[in-house]
Amino acid sequence: MNPSEPAPIVFDPLKPPAERILRNYHESAVRIANAELLTRPDRRNRIWRCMLDAAGAQIPGTVIVKQVAPTGYDPDNPDAEDTLRFFGDWAGAHFLSQVCKELHGPRFFGGDVRAGFIVLEDLGEHRSLVQPLLEGDQATATRALLAFVRRLGRMHASALGHEEEFDAILRAINPAAPSPGNVRRDQHIDTAIDQIHGLLAEVGVELTEAARREMRAMCDTVYGPGPFRTFIHTDPCPDNVFYDGDTLRLIDFEASRFGHALHDGLYCRVPFPSCWCANRVPPDVVAQAEQAYRGELAAACPAALDDRLFYAAAVDVLAFWTCECLLWLQRTLKEDNRWGIAGVRSRILTRLATFIEAAGTYERLPALQTACEQALASLARRWPEVQPLPVYPAFRASLEEVP
Repeated sequence: MNPSEPAPIVFDPLKPPAERILRNYHESAVRIANAELLTRPDRRNRIWRCMLDAAGAQIPGTVIVKQVAPTGYDPDNPDAEDTLRFFGDWAGAHFLSQVCKELHGPRFFGGDVRAGFIVLEDLGEHRSLVQPLLEGDQATATRALLAFVRRLGRMHASALGHEEEFDAILRAINPAAPSPGNVRRDQHIDTAIDQIHGLLAEVGVELTEAARREMRAMCDTVYGPGPFRTFIHTDPCPDNVFYDGDTLRLIDFEASRFGHALHDGLYCRVPFPSCWCANRVPPDVVAQAEQAYRGELAAACPAALDDRLFYAAAVDVLAFWTCECLLWLQRTLKEDNRWGIAGVRSRILTRLATFIEAAGTYERLPALQTACEQALASLARRWPEVQPLPVYPAFRASLEEVP
């Protein structure tokens, strides 16, 4: 082999511990007959489909071994990015598989801290929400989004009140891991507010002390205790689901934690803030999706059906996502960047407009609303060629038919 060529990726070192995990889970002899690498070599995770040779009707024919790429993984350094992602993925998948009666993600069989992998149920060919949203029609996309939000609502409801179990799972993986509870750090929040203050000043907008107080209060809602605190995925993007038209389950829990349910629950409205394939969902479909989500969440969270509580929390969460994107101005004031199917500037304009509309409708965070209105007007003048995000392709034909 040429010394300059990367070493081949082989499954052999993972085989004995993976077989041990499966044997312990099923209490039966299990042998991995073959392993197929499903991901590109340069991906940050390696996904292996393993064919099993086992005795027992309840043992599946295949499983998935998900390994964090070893170059950046150090189990003894829980602050390293790759380690944090791996611990979060393990804890999230394990928690949902152990605590919730319904499977919201793949069944979790176990993992190996030193080798950096977990063993999961094989959900088959990956069909996600990307296809119905980008290639489907309105009916198909609406049906998919409703399945998506109902899954989120049921997951949030079933996890409500189980934060201690999640903490225990994460501590068992590595006692040195940082607490997964989304603890507010005042210093970090004040630093972010100061950064936003300076960035808005660059576009001629003053962030008043009243707006700063509202931002801190919003952080109390988003990060603190309350009726909506539950297990959240935090990155429920269209491609982080398995969807076959009948059932939908979530995958990739690398950033999962306990936090505000609407952090996930408003993904259709924001829209899809952590996703490469962010476009808008039509308002009538957003309303339909949020009603479906609230209905599922209300099984364990009565506050979900209280309009006053729900929409006050919704404005706060929309403000959170808007403040996050204002930090992007540090880069995007100089030049736009393409992220997936849309530019970052389009995302900023869309989030500002979405928050402004909600804050005005529900009469909440007026000082921050004013600052965002001024920012939107200023940025629109600076970026006259930039349009807000378009609606997803699946909905465009129906909108064009409206007279």
